Amino acid sequence: VQALVNETAADNYYSMCRVSNGEYAVDKGLIFSFPSQTKNGKSIIVDGLEFNDFAKEKFKATLDELRHEHDMVKELKLI
Repeated sequence: VQALVNETAADNYYSMCRVSNGEYAVDKGLIFSFPSQTKNGKSIIVDGLEFNDFAKEKFKATLDELRHEHDMVKELKLI
């Protein structure tokens, strides 16, 4: 909660789940945890971060899992 109510230092960020608008190539509408900062009292997604190979692998694995779960829920006609 501290991160949400206090300004974030320029070189720092926190993760927060949000509905994607296509950031970081995450499917629009998918709920995903994005790097975020609080600026001027508003929580925003940090754009343009570069990920190392390990982080890219974990990012892709998480995205693939969320896509699969989304497809399963859709198949069950829950969304």
